[in-house]
Amino acid sequence: MPDGAHAKAGGEGNTKQEDMNKKDCVLIQPPFWRQGILPHSDRHTAGEGILSISTFLQSKGYSVKVFFSDELFLNGIPDRGKDPFPFHRISQLIRNTDPEIVGIGSHTCQYPLSLKILETCKKAKPGITTVVGGPHITFLDRECLTDSQAVDVVVRGEGEWTMLEVTRNVLEGKSLDNIQGLTFRKGDSVVRTEDRPPGHLEELPAVDYSQVNPEYMSRSNFFFTFTRGCPFHCSYCVESRFWGHKMRVRSVDKIMKEIKYLVSTYADKNIFIGFLASIFNVPKDFFQSICGELKKIDFGGRTVAVLASANHLPENHVQLMKEAGITRILIAVESASEKVLRVMNKNISFQQVIEKCRLIRKHGLEAGTLWMFGHPGETPETAETSLKAMVYLWENELNMTQEVSIFNPYPGTAIYNDPQKYGIKIMTRDWEKFSRLDEPVISLNHFPQSRMREYFREARRIAHFWGATEKFLAAHDAIPSSFMNESTQNG
Repeated sequence: MPDGAHAKAGGEGNTKQEDMNKKDCVLIQPPFWRQGILPHSDRHTAGEGILSISTFLQSKGYSVKVFFSDELFLNGIPDRGKDPFPFHRISQLIRNTDPEIVGIGSHTCQYPLSLKILETCKKAKPGITTVVGGPHITFLDRECLTDSQAVDVVVRGEGEWTMLEVTRNVLEGKSLDNIQGLTFRKGDSVVRTEDRPPGHLEELPAVDYSQVNPEYMSRSNFFFTFTRGCPFHCSYCVESRFWGHKMRVRSVDKIMKEIKYLVSTYADKNIFIGFLASIFNVPKDFFQSICGELKKIDFGGRTVAVLASANHLPENHVQLMKEAGITRILIAVESASEKVLRVMNKNISFQQVIEKCRLIRKHGLEAGTLWMFGHPGETPETAETSLKAMVYLWENELNMTQEVSIFNPYPGTAIYNDPQKYGIKIMTRDWEKFSRLDEPVISLNHFPQSRMREYFREARRIAHFWGATEKFLAAHDAIPSSFMNESTQNG
């Protein structure tokens, strides 16, 4: 009998509707929109994190309900500063599914709302076991248990295998003591088990996207993660600490099954498809294999984007991406200042960025650049350098889109752990403010918050103005040179 089969066998012969809706586990995705995670889109997001966990649990015989909180806002992205979250709908969800376990994932800026959602679940069913996972609580696991009495269990790091064991032991009434990667309460004490080593990704089934509300999926952009792990050591990122430095790859056949399902099921040409990894074209053999399969798919004119590194993008890789149907290559520039790039451990130069953007454009693809302001080492002078560099790329038609973020010292980074070493002062621990698209939450020794805010807003203005101009140009064959000259001066 497969793991979890007892849960289905136990309901045999009971035809009541409420029992037919009963689930072993409910997994909730907190809103992407509420804390500004959607940078420049009026569409929702179909993330695969909890879907991978849900699919894995179901493959082992457990009944699972997945709920994207953004399903509550299908008529449009709400105003996150004004529109309240409908907690009564979460209570209704728990009453309708009557689960024994509810789990929720959380990035830093989603964290306070995630706790409130779990508190709502506890009120709806006091005996439920609540589980929270994600990068934020992986590094603040003990604090999480202190922050809310509604949290029973914290899953640190990779979630699929840990959540499988938690589900099995909770349903069978067994102890959690021997499960790796957990932090949980036991009486008046906190138990923290040993870390779980990275799992074997080939054990995971293809993600089942059919378990999500079809109307929500039809209004979402799609993001796929092909690999886990990051070979880089960027100071502002926790990816390598969360997944490890060794890059692990998923099954190409399973990846293609997911992509083919979504592309054939949802015909909206405005859907943005992102292939997410710290670097798309590593490992080399996997990259060549996935490109060979992607070229067999008709993406129907959709934007298909990948992330690449400026110091690891040979011309033959750009050509392979074009043949695979990739339309946009994103480069995480972050700063045009050599000083700031050194502090970031980026190991790139802005000159490399220029060269790679030219290479991308040479092959007829869109180049996109990602920028970050307010990182340790930043000064008004270095920020000014980046502003000029952003305009340079636009003026020379070297990028078609720019995404601008503000630096946040996320838990798990060396900067968060030792802010004084990096010359910063963290001004708040209000985690909802730790959105990379809002206000700065730090002050630098030589760059106060007020000035940092000014440069960040100016960078956003540049990206918006020139991006709107590019869209206008794309819709028209020509534009008067006098207008372009005036725009350049005003920009």
